[in-house]
Amino acid sequence: MAKKINVILTNKIVKWLIIPLCLFGLWFILTLWNIIVFHQSFLIVSYSHSSDNFTQLTNDKLLKGEKITGEFIAQEPNLGIVGIRFKSFQRVAYKDEDALVFRLKEKSQKDWYYENTYRSGFIYDLPFLPLGFPLISDSKGKTYVFELQSLKGNEKNGVALSTREPILESKYQADKAELVASPITLLAFGAKKFFNSFDNIDIVYSSLLFSLPLVFYLLWLFPFAKRLHKQTLQKLKKHKVKNGVVITTKITIQYIFLSILLITIVINIFTLQINNDLVYIVSFTL
Repeated sequence: MAKKINVILTNKIVKWLIIPLCLFGLWFILTLWNIIVFHQSFLIVSYSHSSDNFTQLTNDKLLKGEKITGEFIAQEPNLGIVGIRFKSFQRVAYKDEDALVFRLKEKSQKDWYYENTYRSGFIYDLPFLPLGFPLISDSKGKTYVFELQSLKGNEKNGVALSTREPILESKYQADKAELVASPITLLAFGAKKFFNSFDNIDIVYSSLLFSLPLVFYLLWLFPFAKRLHKQTLQKLKKHKVKNGVVITTKITIQYIFLSILLITIVINIFTLQINNDLVYIVSFTL
């Protein structure tokens, strides 16, 4: 009798605790991995800024001599990258690409801190065009002004700002030695990086997808969901009378999962600016 009770108790622990924790761990690991891949480094923490941070902007193509300007307040020390989101047009040949001059300086300074030229073709490879410069160690709390000017823009090769928020990011690099030296600092930085990433639609969508196994399992645990699973998901019958004959259409759970898969792929291709291979891996396991 005691052995039977232990077996029942063990099964309940596995069912109600271990499996949910494993699925939660799967969601967390996949989401964290996706964040690291998206930002290209664990040491980089990113903050999003809206179109309100631009003092001069246009959603039309940037033509030769035109520029967009803006400013933002640095949220952390070690500012090193400004990212700008652009629309994707038909890609032109390498020799026909526009050249974009990026400049950055502290608002209180007269001279530009950094200036460099980038090819417009880079906007097709990443969701944000990363405009990097030497790290500014004491950047936190300071206001920085930037501008991006077209040198060869025309109606064929011109770039245009995206209308999808956020269109501006500022990125900061943490001190690796400092993180390794203090576990508390490392955990605090990891939490900050994790939660800050959820203001980006690419991260939000992928994270929701990674949570589906846990969501489906939790729904399956409850009596209402079990009845729904049995009565609706396994075999949903639709009766139709045609010429005196009853026609039955069966919609199984496989068709529902297939629909989720197709919707997932469509969103990944046409909505997100960067395709995520993990989306396909998780979709095919549902």
